[in-house]
Amino acid sequence: MYDGLVGDLPGIGEIRYGHNLNQYNFDSAVSFAQSVSKVEAMASKNQMHIARAIATVATFAAVIVGAAAAPASAAPEMIGDYVLTETNPAGQSHVTNWNVNPCGDGCVDIKAGAGTSRAQLIDGQWVIDMFDNIRCPDGTRVPYAVNAHLTWDPNSLVGTDQQVYTQAACGRPAGYSQTNQIQLRRAG
Repeated sequence: MYDGLVGDLPGIGEIRYGHNLNQYNFDSAVSFAQSVSKVEAMASKNQMHIARAIATVATFAAVIVGAAAAPASAAPEMIGDYVLTETNPAGQSHVTNWNVNPCGDGCVDIKAGAGTSRAQLIDGQWVIDMFDNIRCPDGTRVPYAVNAHLTWDPNSLVGTDQQVYTQAACGRPAGYSQTNQIQLRRAG
C-alpha cells in the first residue's frame, strides 16, 4: 500500500515520493535516484536560462531608464527675464516683460504683470494656451478678452500668438481671430 505523494514530471513519468524508501525494491530506488538526478540537471539548466534572461532584461531596462532620464530636448533652457514684443497684423507692437522660471523638464512658469502662465515644450516648440488681454488701436486695454495660443521656437525665440476673441472688443465681434507675430529676447 502506497501512502506517499505522486508527481508526474514531463519527460520522466510518474514519481512516487513515499515516507519510507525501504518499501520499494532496489530497482525502484535506483530508478528514483536517476529521476531525481534528471530533475536536478533540468533545474540547473533552467536556472542558467533564467539567469541569462534576467541579465538580458536588466540590460534592456537600464537602457530604457537611461533614455527616459535623458532631457526632453536639446532646447536651450529658459530662465530669467525676457522682453516679449508682439506685433499685430496692422503693424502695431506692444512690449511685455516676462520673468521665466523652470517648473520641470520641458516646463516653464511665466510671470507677466499680475498673472502667471505655464509653457510646455511640445514637439520642439514652446506652447502656452491662456486667456489674454486685448490692446485696441486706440490704446485701451480689454482684460481677458481673448483665448491666446502662443508658440515660439526655443532657439530663435520667434513665434506667433493666435488669438480668438471671447467677447466683442476693439470694434470686433466675439469669435474674431487674428495671428500676431512675437519675438522674445533676454532682458539686460
